[in-house]
Amino acid sequence: MNEQMYRELGFNDYIINHLSHYDKNHILGYRCNTPFHIESSELNNNDIFPLWECGITVTYYNKSTKKYEVCNLEEPNVVWVSCPSAQGILAYLLLELLEDEHTDEEILKIGALIGFNNTESMLKEANSAEDYSEWREEYPANCC
Repeated sequence: MNEQMYRELGFNDYIINHLSHYDKNHILGYRCNTPFHIESSELNNNDIFPLWECGITVTYYNKSTKKYEVCNLEEPNVVWVSCPSAQGILAYLLLELLEDEHTDEEILKIGALIGFNNTESMLKEANSAEDYSEWREEYPANCC
């Protein structure tokens, strides 16, 4: 695992340690697995740095576009999420955890641990959004 590259891309030791010493029972255990499936995917032929996986959904840094992206390995040409910053992709991860029905308190705690700077305001916006789906789709790309 290229820890230095994770650091250069804006990730802290908490995420790096989680991926290095994966624990499926950890709050990040389901949504943030060590990249594995991508190795046998055509996506791996692109100029990317895999960050983490959730099943066949992969989060990576696209060196060509200089964006943090998410796609499904069955349709690697369809980018679901594209963020200009590590903070944006961390927001995406936290929103995934929120939708997994973790409490606001758990999200606040893990947000602080992974180095996301706007957890409290993100939760306020999420809980008060008139159209949550639209807000959720736009937030990671625009949050930071």
